[in-house]
Amino acid sequence: IITLLCIFIYLKRRNELKSFIQHAKINLQSITKSRIKISFETTFILTGIIASLFCISVVLRASYLFPPRGIDDIAYHIPKIVENVIDKKLVKLPVELDPRFGFPISAQFLSQAYVITFHNLKFIDFTNFFFALLSSVSVYSVSYSLFKNKRGAIISALFVFSIPCVIGQMGSNYVDLNFAAFFLSSVALCLTKEYLAAGIMSGFLLGTKYTGFFLLPFLFLMARKNILKFTLGTAISGSFPYIYNILSFGMPFYPVP
Repeated sequence: IITLLCIFIYLKRRNELKSFIQHAKINLQSITKSRIKISFETTFILTGIIASLFCISVVLRASYLFPPRGIDDIAYHIPKIVENVIDKKLVKLPVELDPRFGFPISAQFLSQAYVITFHNLKFIDFTNFFFALLSSVSVYSVSYSLFKNKRGAIISALFVFSIPCVIGQMGSNYVDLNFAAFFLSSVALCLTKEYLAAGIMSGFLLGTKYTGFFLLPFLFLMARKNILKFTLGTAISGSFPYIYNILSFGMPFYPVP
């Protein structure tokens, strides 16, 4: 009390009491706003985590209770996977039945690994969760690389699990989510200057859909500081489906665009 009284008298005599109070008020308001902001962000992050876990649990439960049910899954994704496992080699299915049997197969390696390991289709519709997670991590990396804000990057990453298309395809063997994950991860690795790894992800992008070639110029632009490493990575992971098509059909693209 005596110390505060002495400070009060000292400030009063020097006519600085008013400015001292105003300065203290400004600091208090600044601290309060900062705490409110942190509290809001923390609440948003926790809510996002809970919502994401809920969506993941619903997809996991559905993949356990129901068989594969996507039209493309039944038509040409899963038949290729199962036939490869049964024959223990890459099987050339008759494209006369469905020309899509000639599509690139890189996006199906995780589903293929699941069937080889567990010899059933019980959770095969949950394998795309990995690509949702990869997309989320890539969004975090891109956001943090651009804005250097960890909380904002976490919030951006959690938004991935609230996208209807992600929720829908996380419980299927469709390859659109894989396609997006490979593209985002390639962008994220380019921003961190991991050009060889970025090229490998770019190769998986090309090995998922032919439309990956439309995105390739953008990725090459991002990797222009070390284009050789990027090109090498792309060739390593992206060439196999096209070599396989040449050997099987005599052309890299089948069916012909």
